[in-house]
Amino acid sequence: MNNQYYIYRFLDNNDNILYIGRTNDIDRRILKEHSTSLGHLPSECYQSIEKIQYSEFKNESEEIAFEAILINKTKPKYNIQFKDEGNFEIDLPVFEWKDYVFPYDGYLKYLKNRKNSIQDIKDLILHEVANIGIDNDFLTTGYLDFDERTSISNSDLILAAGDTSSGKTTYALNICSHLVMNRNKKVLYVNLKEDAEILTKKLISRDSHIPLEIIRNNTFTEEEVETYSKSSTKLYKSNIQFTNLTYENKTIDSIIKVIKTDSYDLIVIDDLQCIVNNKEIYIKDKFLEIMQKFKSLTTDIKTPILLLSGISSDKLLCRSDKRPTISDLEYDSMKSFPDIIKFLYRNELYNEDIEQRNILEVIVFKNRLHKLYVFELVCLDKFSGIYNLGNNFNNLKPI
Repeated sequence: MNNQYYIYRFLDNNDNILYIGRTNDIDRRILKEHSTSLGHLPSECYQSIEKIQYSEFKNESEEIAFEAILINKTKPKYNIQFKDEGNFEIDLPVFEWKDYVFPYDGYLKYLKNRKNSIQDIKDLILHEVANIGIDNDFLTTGYLDFDERTSISNSDLILAAGDTSSGKTTYALNICSHLVMNRNKKVLYVNLKEDAEILTKKLISRDSHIPLEIIRNNTFTEEEVETYSKSSTKLYKSNIQFTNLTYENKTIDSIIKVIKTDSYDLIVIDDLQCIVNNKEIYIKDKFLEIMQKFKSLTTDIKTPILLLSGISSDKLLCRSDKRPTISDLEYDSMKSFPDIIKFLYRNELYNEDIEQRNILEVIVFKNRLHKLYVFELVCLDKFSGIYNLGNNFNNLKPI
């Protein structure tokens, strides 16, 4: 988690202060919140920005107090809170205001134009050319075979489907763990199926390599208590959030409302079948609405969404090859809206006599290469871990 604190301000071409805000992640606030549909200010404010400045603070209390005082004293046009709450008769220190440096010249203009209903291709071409040679910090899953072949863009809708026992939740949690622990990313896990406490235990088990049953039953050895404590501390410092939604709030509109309260690098929906239908419409139309809204949301907030979905075991059991395929997705909307579709398959669930066990096949059916490919991972269920094939499992090194 970030331990830096900032107050930032938007200035117009006459250096008038348009808006003052605070954040603990200046890049995320400017590039991922204000520049997408998460930005809460009116369009005319964004279009008037000519410069962004920020000042750093030692702690959050200082940041909160000075933000309120600055707003009260300068009364920026687009701030509402603190403007009319009397006069704060406090002598302010001299702040060191630094100019926010964008990735390249012209980036601010690009962001401002992106807020318009229509954007000229000239802006997009200039943006593409300016990004040549710049590390775009693409999102990765930690699974090497996938990451080498398929890049995830910031507006991708990804569907991972499999039967009940294929390990969809564990697969998603392992990706989340990789992102927050290894890449310092921020993840929202919309847990519609399992309780956040159970998911947290699974994350600790994965990182500590202490069997999940030991963590659940609280039957640690002395050595395991120390290992558990270290993993818990690491996860405590990470940036993963879970939802606590009541049944009534598990509708598509309520979920989107929660998602739009903050910005993230990845959002996981676990799972599609648990989204409540509060309208008098057919299930087919419910899924059409869900898929349309999630795809539109990825474009609006510039954040990829990973959807988990079940596949009926009945469909798989009635044929010799039990691997799921595109025809097993129940509705056309589930096939057409995602940018990437993966199927998860574990052969041992259907063939008890096989020698090779603990293998998860990931069948990437839809991707930008327009070419189906398959890669294998190792599942160690007792640790809630899914690992790259070839890891040293004596040391159980995670992705």
